Amino acid sequence: MRVSATARDVGHELARRDMARFARYAWPLLVPGTPLIAGVHIDAICAALNDVLHGSCRRLLINVPPRHGKSLLCSVMFPPFAWLTRPELRFLCASYASELSVGNSRQCRALIESPAYSRLATRGIHLAPDQNRKERFENDRGGALIATSVGGVVTGLGGDVIVVDDPHKAEEASSRRALQRAIEWFDTTLATRLNDPKTGAIIVIAQRIHEDDLSGHLIRSGEWEHVCLPARYEPEHPHLWHGDPRTVEGQLLQPERFGEKELEEFEERLGAYAFAGQFQQRPAPSSGGVFEPSWFRWYGPDELPYEFDEIAQSWDVAFGDGPSNDFVAGQLWGLRGPNAYLLHQTRKKLAFMATLAEIEAFSKRADTRFPTRTTKTIYVEKTANGHAIVDVLRDRIPGVIPITPRDGKKARAIACCRWAEAGNIWLPGAPNDAGTSFDRSRTPQWVQDFVLEVTSFPNARHDDQVDAMTQVLERMFAPGPRLRAL
Repeated sequence: MRVSATARDVGHELARRDMARFARYAWPLLVPGTPLIAGVHIDAICAALNDVLHGSCRRLLINVPPRHGKSLLCSVMFPPFAWLTRPELRFLCASYASELSVGNSRQCRALIESPAYSRLATRGIHLAPDQNRKERFENDRGGALIATSVGGVVTGLGGDVIVVDDPHKAEEASSRRALQRAIEWFDTTLATRLNDPKTGAIIVIAQRIHEDDLSGHLIRSGEWEHVCLPARYEPEHPHLWHGDPRTVEGQLLQPERFGEKELEEFEERLGAYAFAGQFQQRPAPSSGGVFEPSWFRWYGPDELPYEFDEIAQSWDVAFGDGPSNDFVAGQLWGLRGPNAYLLHQTRKKLAFMATLAEIEAFSKRADTRFPTRTTKTIYVEKTANGHAIVDVLRDRIPGVIPITPRDGKKARAIACCRWAEAGNIWLPGAPNDAGTSFDRSRTPQWVQDFVLEVTSFPNARHDDQVDAMTQVLERMFAPGPRLRAL
């Protein structure tokens, strides 16, 4: 069927004005023989890129599963699309490896040099012959695209738009040093290379590999527009994109290409943690890491036992209260028969003297709340400044016992998870309708934060709440000789 000149002209004009239309136009040029399968993620990313071009979004974070076209859209198609209306824009593009950013640059350049692109560029856009290399090319209107790598030298380079595509290698998930190195390079080097900090834009495209990866770092700042779309819909996902039209738990993002069978194969091949990061945009599976959310049981305000067999505090302390220091976590637990109840918690960044004051105040509150069940034991981990804290508190509060951790954090958590799996760990709040996690409207925020850290462990950013929990559960559930084997 022959397309009329008028219809073709209208199609070209729409492709010049809208990123989603441009993507459909450019796709067969870049991926010949493979039709574009439109979906929620394509429309969401394209709409966000339109906002970047028009200046209404200056910080964009995209977390979408692999092989869903996000690099092709953001790193390959977006610069040529932007040049159709703003040919003067300069792009600085980085990936964890230079060969990735250079490969994207090569595809981008091929698209710009294609006859089909020339038909859209009514103002005429030509690449400058003296600046036309695979890692850097410029057009005759002042625009440019420069490709580099995370950690690469960018001295003297700048951009109106910075695109960071895959800032981490997947195998870096277990290396906090590698994760922090990428974050420091982004904060201190790349983010300072905007030509105009007031109008420039930064786009970061990634999969989650750890709570403390670059995406997590940006999410915590609260300053980024976040397009987060897991492969399987999770109503309780902590960072779900507000525009996700899916409503049924488990509903797939692009079932035409990634059906349940294909996702199960990826999950088996990658393992639960890697799949959760790359496909679900979680640093740990929603079903939990060492601990699963569905294992915890819930009690309401009037559902505590009247008497406890034992009540104990557990403290994981830190060296100081600086921004990079760990939290001090103190928990109050009650044991009744086979069940342990989390009664209260405090979690703050505290220096030495403030930690002493917090433990004393926490103990007074506990004794006031449970006057007939006074706390008799206070466990304090002897790491950081815990030994000094124990020495001071012994003359102020009865029952302070220093704890020397045995084995690693994960080994201690695994040793305790059997009690959670058996349904012996109770938390204040209420379950959701499916019984798989908590009901946000009826569960205190501090408990929600507790569950998120515990079920994300060992890939959570912090583990102070996990440490406080495991050291008291070991002693409540496994007293005597069994403790020495842990």
